[in-house]
Parts: sequence; C-alpha cells; structure tokens
Amino acid sequence: MFPSRRPTPSKARVKELLEAEGVSIAGWYRCPHGPDDDCACRKPLPGMVDDAARDLDIDPSRSFVIGDKLSDVELAAAVGATGLLVTTGHGAAEAGKARAKGCDVCRDLLEARRGVLRLAGASALLRG
Repeated sequence: MFPSRRPTPSKARVKELLEAEGVSIAGWYRCPHGPDDDCACRKPLPGMVDDAARDLDIDPSRSFVIGDKLSDVELAAAVGATGLLVTTGHGAAEAGKARAKGCDVCRDLLEARRGVLRLAGASALLRG
C-alpha cells in the first residue's frame, strides 16, 4: 500500500503517458474508505466530485467522469456529468451495463480522450 499523499508508481506513469498525448490532470481524488464505511466520498456518492468542483472551480454538469467501473458511470449520472467507461481494468466486465445506461464505452484512456473531445465539441455546438 502507498501513502495517500505520494503518487503511486502507476499514477505517475498514467500522468506521464497522458501528458505525452496532451492531456493534463488538474487533480487526483480518491476515497480512502472501504465499502462498509459510512462516507460521502465513496463512488457513486458525489463527495469527491464536490471536492474537485470546489478546489478547481468547475461545473460538474459540464464535466466528464472516465473510469473502469460501473460506479464511475453512476457517479457521473449522480452529479450531472457525462460518463465514459474504459474497458481496461474492470471495464470489460461492466461494458454491457454501462451501454445500457447510455454511457460511451472506450478501449482505453486515449480513446476516452477522443470521446471527450467529440462530446465537448457537440456540446459547444449546441450552446453556440
């Protein structure tokens, strides 16, 4: 287990790979609690998104949640964000359920990036 304040090797590697593709991470949020703990931050509850919205001055309804679990998709719905499921990790087993909820399903984070750009462009056109 890694201390929560230090980036894990996998987080550092993800950051490195995404930055090489022009993607930056404004903040990393995690729930340290277990499934039986009573907290407001365990997905799909909105605690982490509430923290990020406050810290980063963002509107969750104009944001995207990308993850590999159905709880990520459910979190997006709970805060009015757009959810994208990646089929890496747990995502392959959750893809059918995510599609049934109207969520885009992507092979990996880079495909999710393309989905975000496509969806954000469509949103801009609708607002414009």
